[in-house]
Amino acid sequence: MIMKKLLLSLIVAAAPMIASAQSIFDSGKNYKYFGVRLGLDLTCPTKVTDNNSPLNLASDIFKTGAGFNVGAIYNIPVWMNMYVEPGVTLYYHTYKLNKDFLPEMDPKYSSGSVREFGLSIPVVAGYHFDFTDDIKVRVFTGPVFSLGLKGDLHVTDKSSDIKLSGSTGVYKDGGINRSNIAWRIGAGIDYKQFAFAVYGDPELTHAYHNTDGSNMVFRRNVVSFTLGYNF
Repeated sequence: MIMKKLLLSLIVAAAPMIASAQSIFDSGKNYKYFGVRLGLDLTCPTKVTDNNSPLNLASDIFKTGAGFNVGAIYNIPVWMNMYVEPGVTLYYHTYKLNKDFLPEMDPKYSSGSVREFGLSIPVVAGYHFDFTDDIKVRVFTGPVFSLGLKGDLHVTDKSSDIKLSGSTGVYKDGGINRSNIAWRIGAGIDYKQFAFAVYGDPELTHAYHNTDGSNMVFRRNVVSFTLGYNF
């Protein structure tokens, strides 16, 4: 009898903790919703590697550059707190050219960068942990399909006190690929209707479009810090 009473007392005492643990993994309040997102992007190009070289020589031709993205998502609950979240995003990305690789000409090029404007479609799956009704922590991963709508190589040169600039397209034979596939890995926190996330998009495809038999490769990896609002 004493053991039964003790066991019953332990069950009653543990019930709130068990219910709390269940609510973290299964809030029971999941619903479909739209959201808008605005993010700061950092494009982090890898070294350009010549795979035709027996030494796989690599050069730091490009440097990290800043950009931004703006888009929308649609969150679809699947099971417990698991969800699928397709989205669509417009982005503007830049990354710099290393000055050591700019042409040695007169007038001398003083700076250069690649500037890309395009559309990306992420389709991620994730899980959120509901610590309270207002605070959720989530992790997510999935593929991202991107298509460049406009891409330019922009250079600036300086002769005496005159500064000139110009650009040329990069989406052409022997240039940079207009389309790519990346794999998104990220985490975020939601407070009420507001959402903050940090994620990385390591690129799975090469950025160069080789048509001359060369095998020069590099990838445009992206790290993003986003703010959003869920309706």
